[in-house]
Amino acid sequence: MSKLSRTTKKFRRYVIYFLVFAIVVIIIQSIYRYITSDQDIGGPNSSQYAYVNELFGEISYPSISSMSVSDESTPSFSISGQFSESAGSVNVYKVNKPRETLGNSKKAQEIADNLNLGTSYELNGIILTWRSPNKELLEYNKLTNDVRFVNEGINIATLRKNKPNFLDIEKINNEVSSIVRDLSQINFGSQQDARMSYLLSAGGGYQTTEIPENADFIRTDFYIYKEIVSTRALTRAQEQDPTTIRTESISARLYLDNPTQGTTNIITSNQELSQFRNDESNDQIREFNELGIDISEEVATYSLRTFEQAWEDVQDGKAFLKYLVKQGEDPLDPYEPTNVKRFIVDPEKSKLGFFTTQEWTVYIFPIYVFEGIAELQDGTTAEFIFYAKAIETVE
Repeated sequence: MSKLSRTTKKFRRYVIYFLVFAIVVIIIQSIYRYITSDQDIGGPNSSQYAYVNELFGEISYPSISSMSVSDESTPSFSISGQFSESAGSVNVYKVNKPRETLGNSKKAQEIADNLNLGTSYELNGIILTWRSPNKELLEYNKLTNDVRFVNEGINIATLRKNKPNFLDIEKINNEVSSIVRDLSQINFGSQQDARMSYLLSAGGGYQTTEIPENADFIRTDFYIYKEIVSTRALTRAQEQDPTTIRTESISARLYLDNPTQGTTNIITSNQELSQFRNDESNDQIREFNELGIDISEEVATYSLRTFEQAWEDVQDGKAFLKYLVKQGEDPLDPYEPTNVKRFIVDPEKSKLGFFTTQEWTVYIFPIYVFEGIAELQDGTTAEFIFYAKAIETVE
């Protein structure tokens, strides 16, 4: 066989190898384009939301308490409008297990310093306690990082005598936020959501008032927000190269058993709060409370149930009634079961959120929060809030 013949055969063999390689590449590219066209850039089965990975495996919700209605109640359920389209997936975050560290006592002393309580404290197990001659008490749990401060030394008569005639609510909100930044261990970030309510001192407790100028105290609740789902925002260039997809975050509030209670709350007197750092008596602060929850950045993504599926749980008695207050009644009054004729949910007020308890629960759990108006048998109405599970879990 001539040298030219051998060269020709070798060339043909390389051509065949090249063709086979090219065909394989084309097949792989076709499969990839099919997958990305369906999942990333608007195919028939596409989703603009993050992929489901279920990295934490099967999840079980903690026990969630529910308020009861009266035994005579046989309520119906209706919707005043339409629910918005649900995202295809939702985040679940782990919560770091509480543990005592050397830094916990340092955090506690920093809070005590900001409250001018000195360095002398009592140690009872894991609880550090500061007391002052002015009837101020600070308790710090070294394991959970929970904080409780109460000032019983405020003279209510003097407080009312010196009450200002006009309140600048925006100014108070800014001053309260500044105080909380000094006392809190939580970084609320740029999305600092606060709820203000106005309180009268009554019988060792509180009553609410709708008129800020009448209030003895102002309670401000602060809420943690976490990203609840990611969306893929695509441009034309990104449609050609899905590896350049960027995300936009959608955040949601972390709810406790009481939907009106923030993870951090402070009750301040109706006085000049800017004097807080210069007044050793702390007469500007009646109470400060904080749940020391430590949410991990470890996150998994799960399939999200729709609003409609969760609302069916409400109708089937599988959801949790967390708030039911008659119009005109004080939310702080003891609750008594009410005869409800109909629950009318408002889709505009219903939303996704997270839920946790005062105890460590491994995760913060996605929930649907349904709000609306309840029609009562006596002809009056009440505001209501239900929690419902947002993902399928192991029972």
